[in-house]
Amino acid sequence: MALVYALPVLVFSVFFYLPKFVETTVSYDERNDRHKLDVRDLRRDEDYIFWYVNLANLLVTGLAPLLALSLLNAKIYLVIKRRWKGPMWRNTQVTRCL
Repeated sequence: MALVYALPVLVFSVFFYLPKFVETTVSYDERNDRHKLDVRDLRRDEDYIFWYVNLANLLVTGLAPLLALSLLNAKIYLVIKRRWKGPMWRNTQVTRCL
């Protein structure tokens, strides 16, 4: 059952971050006996930096989760508010803790 929720998130994450895997290359420097991380032209492209690195990451990792949390919290609040006024709560002694 958890796979139904986890699989779409996993697939989206892999495809969304796929360009990150091709931004750099690892090479071996034989003179210094070290590995070296080289930046490809894609990472230097101004359009890529603006549209993917800045804007897409802001939307996917910032605004979309904020919007989702806000909408879900509002929905939970409205359900609690509606049920609190319902007939079940009128005849009981319940202390409100909100």
